[in-house]
Amino acid sequence: DEEVIEHARDADYIFALFGKVKGPYREGKYYLLDKINRPEVTAYITDSEWTSTSYLDSPTQCAEAKINPARHRGEPWINEEMYSKCRWYFKRLVFPEDLDREKIIPCYIGACNRYFGKPEDKEFDIFCSFGQLEDGLRQPVHDYCCGLGGDLMALARRGPAVGWDRSAEMAHLATANLDVLGASEHSQVRVQEIEAMAPLPGEVWHLDPDRRSSGRRSTQMEWHSPGPEFIEHLRKIAPDGVLKLAPAAEVPEPWNQEAEREWISWNRQCRQQVVWFGALAQQSCLRRATVVTKTANCLEDPRVHSFVGQSTTRAPQGSQVEEYIYDIDPAVRAAGLTGALARDQNLVALEKESGYLTSAIFCGHPLLTGFQVLDVLPLRVKSLSSFLRKQSIGRLEIKKRGIETDPEQLRQKLKLQGEESRTLLLTRLGEREIAILAQRCLDGVTGSSLKD
Repeated sequence: DEEVIEHARDADYIFALFGKVKGPYREGKYYLLDKINRPEVTAYITDSEWTSTSYLDSPTQCAEAKINPARHRGEPWINEEMYSKCRWYFKRLVFPEDLDREKIIPCYIGACNRYFGKPEDKEFDIFCSFGQLEDGLRQPVHDYCCGLGGDLMALARRGPAVGWDRSAEMAHLATANLDVLGASEHSQVRVQEIEAMAPLPGEVWHLDPDRRSSGRRSTQMEWHSPGPEFIEHLRKIAPDGVLKLAPAAEVPEPWNQEAEREWISWNRQCRQQVVWFGALAQQSCLRRATVVTKTANCLEDPRVHSFVGQSTTRAPQGSQVEEYIYDIDPAVRAAGLTGALARDQNLVALEKESGYLTSAIFCGHPLLTGFQVLDVLPLRVKSLSSFLRKQSIGRLEIKKRGIETDPEQLRQKLKLQGEESRTLLLTRLGEREIAILAQRCLDGVTGSSLKD
């Protein structure tokens, strides 16, 4: 037990997940978390009460779990279901790093275990068994300009949250939403001008400022309410915070070095820019592009992929269209990471970085949409129309980058006929405008091959 306590005292974060296994009665209560005494970095899951539990803390959710007088021995395991849930709920709101499997160091509370190797970049310790995800952190998050409470509800799912809004009507609606969520016992909404209320040192804040304070929606932070001055005030008091902005919004230059900026896309649209301050910034000075895609249970477990890089990196230029061509996710473009992603994946750019990327070998990156090139043609309506008719192509997805041609007007002029379906990518190669006939790829296989 002393080994566990010593290791936990040096941990950056402690993920305490509990389950009471009803085994032989033991007198007294177990106070391991009291001995560790680090509640400010501990996440509590599954009705875990601070200081003690009625039984020795032990793994649950596993049919093989058995209680014996010698406690649990042997190697710990990772519960797959709870790993998936915890990875989504806690990757951003609690921890400054993703919960990657290789960074999970499971250990039974109350049992002595050997710890596995530490990550090179940052020690990240998670111990205890996986139980039901319910409580989250004890420390509240302050949600300023909470409005109806959309973000507040998400914050309340991981633990206590306090919403702030100047509008009594909005506060009433946000409170009702917390009631529906069943989070009103540990979260609340207050009516107040947020400029008059700041978090305590060490607390975490979230701010989605009003972008219409002047009557018209603006991407300039000077027209937001509250503006950059108040945000700087927040940072001085409580450095750890999250700021939501429009994708096109620019931030004060020092923030580019002090914070991490992230652009998030959903359904092929860049919807949000998020600025992470303090300990919430995973990699300050860098930019992050994140794509969120639907799954069968998209509300609780969407698929999330990110790429981090320098916005100053430029993509190598190509002089010809290779075997595969790629459209870049809008979040990558908005973050200015096209060049960084191209170099990371050994791709070259056609024309400027506003165009497409290409490669001889397929690249299955989640922030790229790949197409297998079937033919490269001059962008001339008459010859293009004749070629498509010969191929019996009647359904055509038309995409463009770097040229003025209107896809729908071109579609009408092509007078498509036939049963085949293809994609036409319009772009520029040198001084020429070209049309690339392609087939969308799914995990490196063309759509037609999958169908066959």
